[in-house]
Parts: sequence; C-alpha cells; structure tokens
Amino acid sequence: METVSELLELKLLSIGEYEIRVYALAMVFIIFLITKLLLWIIKKSLYRNQKLKKLDSGNTYALFQIIRYAIWVIAIGFKLETIGLKVTVLVAGSAALLVGIGLGLQQTFNDIVSGIILFSERSIKIECHTIRIN
Repeated sequence: METVSELLELKLLSIGEYEIRVYALAMVFIIFLITKLLLWIIKKSLYRNQKLKKLDSGNTYALFQIIRYAIWVIAIGFKLETIGLKVTVLVAGSAALLVGIGLGLQQTFNDIVSGIILFSERSIKIECHTIRIN
C-alpha cells in the first residue's frame, strides 16, 4: 500500500509553485473516462426516447450536441482545477478579452441561436442519405 501511495505522490513536473504529480494525472484520466461514460449514457437515453416518442432525429442530434459541449466545458474546468490551475483566475483575467471577442462574434452567435430555434420548431429536418458506389 505504501508503494502505491509513493507512486501517486511522485512529482512529475515542477514550475514555480505548481507541481504536477502522478495523482493529478490519474485524476485527469478518471475525469475524462467519467465524461465519456456520462456522454454515452446521455446519448443512449436521448436516442431511446427519440424512438419511443417518435421525435425528430434532427432535434435529438441538436440537443445532444448542446449537452455535449456543456459537459466538455465543465470537464475541462475540473481537469484544470485538478492540475492546480485556478479556473476563476483564468476567467477573471480573460474577461476583457472575452467581451471583445463576444462583440466581434455577435452575428455568429445570432446565427447559432437561430439555428437552434429552427431545429426546435421542426421547420427544417436533417436527412441522412447514403451514396453507394459500385
């Protein structure tokens, strides 16, 4: 048991006051696996509900993509905190930059929101076609 404890406490990298240990990398890997498992469960349940309630595949796909992006952002925040980087400091330090980017990308975000509204209203449907080449 002491050998495992010593292995987990092994220092891999040290920059200033920050240290990366084997324990931190193991936790990052565990967070990654939990995120992948959670996304797999959500995807299976969404597509199962789609078949049971006969929902549109485009709406299900759009909803899953939004959930996927949100979960990955949260997981990356947890990973950074595990390594030792304070996410609150990064967010506060980049606030002015994000305001500038937000003003520059305002039309892009309008288009994204409009696309989500079109998917939810079911006025546009996604159809998948396969092309067979002999």
